[in-house]
Amino acid sequence: MNKINGRSICLGFELPVIVSVVILLVLFIGCSSTPDTDQIKADLIGKTMGDMFSGGWHFASINEITSIKIIKKQQLKNFIEYTCDMRLRDMNTGKRYSARALISYKKTGGTWKFVSVKKLSYEED
Repeated sequence: MNKINGRSICLGFELPVIVSVVILLVLFIGCSSTPDTDQIKADLIGKTMGDMFSGGWHFASINEITSIKIIKKQQLKNFIEYTCDMRLRDMNTGKRYSARALISYKKTGGTWKFVSVKKLSYEED
């Protein structure tokens, strides 16, 4: 044990252990949280699903997504694909739509980044 300004301190293995535990906690917390439905909704804003001319959707507002449900999740290391069912509402016309989409994320630098949204089905209710 050493003394600094009259106080006893340990400079043995405690500091490396504490630093290691902190690093592991940061990595665990960052790595374990995959995008949830709230994150998916936010990431869809500004994106287009499908072709607007043959039936698709441009996500202009989070309020257009009245519900979203993850029905399937496939994860392989740093890549996740979600199959999601969504209920959509056109804010201009009030028309309602049902859609199924494949939404992909890639993990870079410990953070999940939105990659794409692919329309699987889309129809007016």
